[in-house]
Amino acid sequence: MNEVDLAAFQTELSRLEWIKMRKAELAEMEHEARSAIEEMLPMMSTTLPNDKIVGRVNGKPVVEWRPTKSSRVNIKTLREIFPKVADYCLETSYGRAMIMIEPSE
Repeated sequence: MNEVDLAAFQTELSRLEWIKMRKAELAEMEHEARSAIEEMLPMMSTTLPNDKIVGRVNGKPVVEWRPTKSSRVNIKTLREIFPKVADYCLETSYGRAMIMIEPSE
């Protein structure tokens, strides 16, 4: 393990810590707001999956729920059935993640 002294970057590190906290708060607020709206809309559970729903305020569209579809490869099943194909198609990438360490008190 290599170590680096970041004392010269204390301001930036403090900003990153503050931003991380605000992002978590905002994500929670967004989740709560979305949940509250969707709980008030009983039609959400009775519409067909392919129906688009538009929410309006004073006649103006403010939100819409569009049908989405996604497809993913189940790598576990692929490995069970075709292990050589799974290994052949596997692409490994490497990087470095910057993770803020919570200060211990």
